[in-house]
Amino acid sequence: MTVQDGVDKDEGETTVAQRLIRRMAETYGKITDVYTLDALFAKAPVIHAALDAGAHVVVRMKEERRRIMKEANACFANRLPDSTWEERDGKGNTVYVQAWDEEGLAQWPQVRVPMRIVKIIRHTNKTVIEANKEVFVTDVVERWIATTCSSEKADTQTIAQIAAARWDIENIGFRNLKTFNALDHCFVHDSVAIKAMIGFQVLAFNLKRLFFFHHLPASRHRDVPLRYLIDEMREATRWVSLHLYRWVWEWGLSTA
Repeated sequence: MTVQDGVDKDEGETTVAQRLIRRMAETYGKITDVYTLDALFAKAPVIHAALDAGAHVVVRMKEERRRIMKEANACFANRLPDSTWEERDGKGNTVYVQAWDEEGLAQWPQVRVPMRIVKIIRHTNKTVIEANKEVFVTDVVERWIATTCSSEKADTQTIAQIAAARWDIENIGFRNLKTFNALDHCFVHDSVAIKAMIGFQVLAFNLKRLFFFHHLPASRHRDVPLRYLIDEMREATRWVSLHLYRWVWEWGLSTA
């Protein structure tokens, strides 16, 4: 299989992203209203590909030296938050959110439309264990988001929720697939076989999570890692009358 996207991670992934967006639009038409992108894809060609496909972008920003970031920071420096709200994170902790929002910024000359910058500060109140004692702490996280969505189409809180959902997909989906389901390993070297293998891995991953979330919902509420449950199931198969242990031990059952 030839490499067509360059050896550089930046160049390669952004090139693939543009091609994927265009190919999906050509094949399926408009399939989404918003593309959520990591900071790596904060590039004008990627944004233009999404706009050409009839979609908006919500992009995480990290590069503080950009002119548009400096302009937004100057706007936010001497004013109170434009909006505040409270929410719960995935573990039930209370999160107090402050947000600043400015649209119509044209200090990103490579992008053909004005951009909107949203600054979010999340204060998460939670209990952690330190020296075998429960300690109440407040975790403060600052995030910057650039988007082509106007405030009429999506308010500040909606933009913040879209950006947070992207992180959930990254952490729960791709991280688990790479860490526990060998998605980072190339078992074959034919392009068709690679697609089939990845398809089987993703299908198995989704079916596994559907089973646990549907039949064992209490484990999710108690924040029990799935790999612990799977290890318990693997151990239990040692004592069943059927020879299921061969599927689990000799032929392998990935943990996640």
